[in-house]
Amino acid sequence: MLLDRKDSGRPVVGLAVSPWRRQGVVARLAVRAALAIVSLASPVASQTGPIVTYAGAIPQDGCPGCCRFDCRLTPTPTPHVDQLGRQVFQRAAGRFLFVVEGGHGLSLRPPSVSGTRRGESIEPLGAFARPGLQVRFDRGIGNRSSFVECGTNQVGGVPAAVGLNETQLTNALIDAACRFEWVPAASACTRNRFGDFSTIDSDTITQFCFQVPESAEFADGDTVAQIQLRDTQGNLGPAHEIVIRVGTAAPTPTPTPTLSGSFSVAGSITHYRSGAPVVGVTVEEASGRSASSGVGGTYALHQLPAAPVAIEPRKNGSLGAGVSPLDAAFVLQSVAQMRSLDSRQRLACDATGNGTLTSLDATRILQLTVGLIDRLPVAEDLRCGSEWTFVPVPAAAAHQTVVQPSTEGGLCRAGAIHYDPLSTNASGQSFHAIPFGDCTGNWQSGSGATLSSSVGSSGAVRLGRARRQRSGRIEMPVYVDADAPSGVLLEVSYDQGTLAARRTRRGASPNALMVENRSKPGRLRLAVAGDIDGRAAIAILRFRVRPGQRVNEPAIRIVDAAVESE
Repeated sequence: MLLDRKDSGRPVVGLAVSPWRRQGVVARLAVRAALAIVSLASPVASQTGPIVTYAGAIPQDGCPGCCRFDCRLTPTPTPHVDQLGRQVFQRAAGRFLFVVEGGHGLSLRPPSVSGTRRGESIEPLGAFARPGLQVRFDRGIGNRSSFVECGTNQVGGVPAAVGLNETQLTNALIDAACRFEWVPAASACTRNRFGDFSTIDSDTITQFCFQVPESAEFADGDTVAQIQLRDTQGNLGPAHEIVIRVGTAAPTPTPTPTLSGSFSVAGSITHYRSGAPVVGVTVEEASGRSASSGVGGTYALHQLPAAPVAIEPRKNGSLGAGVSPLDAAFVLQSVAQMRSLDSRQRLACDATGNGTLTSLDATRILQLTVGLIDRLPVAEDLRCGSEWTFVPVPAAAAHQTVVQPSTEGGLCRAGAIHYDPLSTNASGQSFHAIPFGDCTGNWQSGSGATLSSSVGSSGAVRLGRARRQRSGRIEMPVYVDADAPSGVLLEVSYDQGTLAARRTRRGASPNALMVENRSKPGRLRLAVAGDIDGRAAIAILRFRVRPGQRVNEPAIRIVDAAVESE
């Protein structure tokens, strides 16, 4: 496997970012970054940068499949993946259009185009002078020249990225990047099924195109290309691998089979932001057949009829720490027009399932984080009946149409792929998975449901001195030692034999949203989101001394806490 994603279990730290195309507004994102273990490169890097929305070998005309509208139902070669889940692009010759597309990652900054304009000098990013587009090959292309040739006359190739020292690897990355020309999504070098110039993935914001010449053509056999993108602040995104297979055995269009057979549909399911595989998704077919996504997020449905077929994923649970007070803060900022959310984030934020975002969505998210509700209203059976929704991103297939998920007008429509009829095996029928409530897109595969504890490490959350009131009640302030926190989740234990929890009073953050859960004896769970003033108490815990009890030093302590800064 290319990536091994694990929840770090550390407190969320603050990182200032600015959304692309939104001037003058500063938004900050709490990054629970997983660690990426890259197979072709030794360094371990965080994955907060841009994601690769598409990478592949495209015919010279810029069409991934049949482009003309009048031939859109003509069967084309079916993409397939190898045992490691990498998509394999098979070409008859080593010259083609190499396309990479990128979209926003957790940092919400666009891919850097540094080094992707021929002859451009590259400014250092971090410790290395490396380009925004980083392509590593497991074997060289062209004559495998080790010289950096970024002029207008490119006469050599690019060496393999295996076994190079840091300087040699940097040179190889620059040499590969400068062969690509970057274009904004509105000026794509690829075309859609109607023949219009368009990016391949709808979430693409930057496209890189490399028309492979004879001097750099790929050799026969398999070449693995590993691609990563840096954002404009140098944050590196998750790695994406593809296989380019060159040889005379390139597939030809498959004729439509007779309608008497049975076929298979297969694909993968990955998180809509991080690209992490999502395990345990039930993929259902209308006739009753179903399959579950495995360790790599892949699924396969077999023995499907040669008839109209519709496949639709569903999933409950596994939200882990992906839904937190910071998600509620994103909703509040969007409602106040302080943050711009893309279409998939807005779908994730719609906790009520009514098609619009209001402060009630933020309230429901906070209620979920403190345990007042078991699931968001959008996930109830009368709405979507699933705690996740899925955006179809399939490879082209015969007689295929896609249905995009929606909650518009309060009517939940699940994402699905239809075939009318299914007339051949279809692979690459993939989906992007969106957990409802995960507005930030920081869900991690395998993350637990416990808080990211800051107690005993950074000391970000602390209790003040107990104050005794004349009424006999005890009040205890809660402080956060952090700059501009946007979300706080806190669990407190107390001696239920001597104390009874009363309603928590809001602190010095009148514009913040607060929700608490006192239903569990001896425990209190509190969530605060929005415009939090970290210079004063964010909340005042209140307790009543039980009759006949005398309390010298109240046994109140923080069990767990998490602080999130944008």
